[in-house]
Amino acid sequence: MPQTTTAINTVDAVVEISTNGTIWTNVSGSTNKVDVAPQTADSGMAASLEGQYKIVLAGKFNPVDITVTILFTETAAEAYEILHGQKNVAGRPLYLRYAPGGYNGAYRWYTGDSNGNKAAGRITEFPYPNANSDEAGPHLVVFKLQATQLVRENNQPSPSASVSPSASASA
Repeated sequence: MPQTTTAINTVDAVVEISTNGTIWTNVSGSTNKVDVAPQTADSGMAASLEGQYKIVLAGKFNPVDITVTILFTETAAEAYEILHGQKNVAGRPLYLRYAPGGYNGAYRWYTGDSNGNKAAGRITEFPYPNANSDEAGPHLVVFKLQATQLVRENNQPSPSASVSPSASASA
């Protein structure tokens, strides 16, 4: 196979969050990084009296862990304030979708249920801001979500693709 000529970087990724799965807010301007752990599955093995290798079978998938690094701000339409608003909501639901290749990328990923429908992930780690007189740079905080799965769909830029943070009614 010849070397690819279509590699992409993710420095212009688009990240959107939603509290209801309908109205999405572009938080790319206050998001630094989205890290997704590989989704694992339970497995089991047993030896038989014949052969040199064990028999291995895979079971159910475990939830996927998503770690999001954001800039701490106190602006209402930015990532931290939206996250903070969900902190005390029962079950701590938060929908997330992101397009690693930005608005021009072919696909975006969203938190989904076992049927592939958009579904809220659950905030499993909530950050509080620190104070540090030795650090002059932007303060970064990390939150974690757990979702049943991430589902890939064709990337269709939503109206939230605006210069300023805004909500849009795209699904």
